[in-house]
Amino acid sequence: MTTTQHSTSVSGLSPEALISQLGLADTVVDEKALTNSVKRFAEQKIVLPTFAQLADPSKIPASNTAGVDKNAPDARNLFRVHWYNDMDGNRVSVPDYVVLPQALTGVESPIVVAFGDRFPMITAHKVLAAFSCFVPRVISGQFDPTRHRAVWPSTGNYARGGIAISRILGSRGVAVLPAGMSQERFDWLDKWVADPSDIVRTPGTESNVKEIYDACNEMAKDPGNFILNQFCEFGNHVGHYAVTGTALAHIYEHFRENSGNKNLRLAAFTSATGSAGTIAAGDKLKDVYGTKVVAVEALECPTMLENGFGEHNIHAICNVIAAIKTAKLLNYGPDDVLITIATDGGALYPSEREKTLARRFKNDFTAVDAAEVFGEHVGAIGTGAMIDCTERDRNRIFNLGYYTWVEQQGTPLDVFEARRSQSFWRHIRTYQPVWDNMITEFNARVAAQ
Repeated sequence: MTTTQHSTSVSGLSPEALISQLGLADTVVDEKALTNSVKRFAEQKIVLPTFAQLADPSKIPASNTAGVDKNAPDARNLFRVHWYNDMDGNRVSVPDYVVLPQALTGVESPIVVAFGDRFPMITAHKVLAAFSCFVPRVISGQFDPTRHRAVWPSTGNYARGGIAISRILGSRGVAVLPAGMSQERFDWLDKWVADPSDIVRTPGTESNVKEIYDACNEMAKDPGNFILNQFCEFGNHVGHYAVTGTALAHIYEHFRENSGNKNLRLAAFTSATGSAGTIAAGDKLKDVYGTKVVAVEALECPTMLENGFGEHNIHAICNVIAAIKTAKLLNYGPDDVLITIATDGGALYPSEREKTLARRFKNDFTAVDAAEVFGEHVGAIGTGAMIDCTERDRNRIFNLGYYTWVEQQGTPLDVFEARRSQSFWRHIRTYQPVWDNMITEFNARVAAQ
C-alpha cells in the first residue's frame, strides 16, 4: 500500500503511543496481518465502504445492497451502516426523523429525534460504532482475522454490532456484556455467535462497566483475543463525528427548510454518554452551527453530576427527556431547535416492558395509570439535576476519569492527560480522510487477488 502517513504529533504523544494506546494508526503496522486480511476478504468477496460514503450514501451505488435482506449476515450490509435507511432497508434521501409537538413535550422549542433502529442487522446505531472501531484496525494490519478473535465489551448494542461486523468480515467475535441486559439482546446474540461460549455474561446491568473491564483484562492475557473496547477505541469518535454528525446536520437543514421558519437555529444536541462516540456528533454540530452539546447520564448513577455511583436500568427515552429539560433550563423558545437520537427501537425491549408492568402495575396498566406515568415522568419534568458547565466543571468531570483509566486500567498518564485538550479531539478527527484512502487502497488489493 502507498498510504502517506499524516502528522501524528498531538499533545506530545508519539505515533507509537497513539497506535498502542488508542488504536490510531495512519499507516500499515503489520504487512503480514494485512495480507491475511486481504486474502480473507477476497475469498469472501468483501468490499468496505469509506466513511465518506456512509456520511453521504448518495455516493454508494444502489446495486451494492440490491436484493440483500437488511438483517442478514451479509457483508453487503456494510453499505447500509448509515442513517439513510427506512425500516425495510431502502435508502432514503433524508434520514427518518420525527418532530415532537409542544402538546407532548410541554416546551415551545421543536425537539427533533432521529431513528437509530433503521440501521441494519442489529436495528441500533451502535453497529456504526463497531464498524468505526474494527475497520481501522483491519486496514492498518493491527487485527489479523486468521489468528485474532474480536472481543466486544459493552452493555449491549455495541457488542451486538461488533458480533455482526466481525462475522460478516470473516472473523470470530465474542460479546462481553452484563447478564442483566434485556433478553432480546441475548436472543439476538444466540443466533449470531459462532459458539455459545462467545457470549460472556458479567454481573450487573447497564452501569456495571468495571466488571466488563475485569473480564476483558482476563481475556487479554490470551494473545489470540483482540479487545475492541468502545470506551478506548477512538475510531468510535471519528465515525460518529463524520457520519452521525453529518446526518443530523442534514436532518436539521431539511426540517428548517420545510418548517417555513427561516429563523430556526440548531440550539442544542442531547446525547447519553459513555464512550465519546455518539456525542461526537455534537462536536460536528458545534463546529458547523455553534450548537450546545448536552451530556446525559442516568440519575441512578450520577457520575458526572455528583461523583456518584450506582446501578441503572436501560433508558431508551433519556435523550428526549434531556432535550425537554434543556429547553426549560435555557429558556429556549420556538426558534430554538433541539436535536437528539433514539438509539434503537421498542423491538429490543418487550421483556423489559413485561418486567416493569409486572413489578409496578401487577400486569394491569390502565388509562389512569398511563395518565399518571405521563404526568410524573413527562408532564412534570423540571430542571433539577442539571449543570450548565463552566470550565471548572468540565475539568472536574474530566478529572474523574483518572481513577478509572490511570489508577484502575493502567493508561499512561500522558495519554490520559492529552484528552483534556480540544486539540486532541480535533486531531483524531483528521484520521477520517486518511482511513478512507487506506480503505480505498485495501479494496483495490482485495479486487486484485
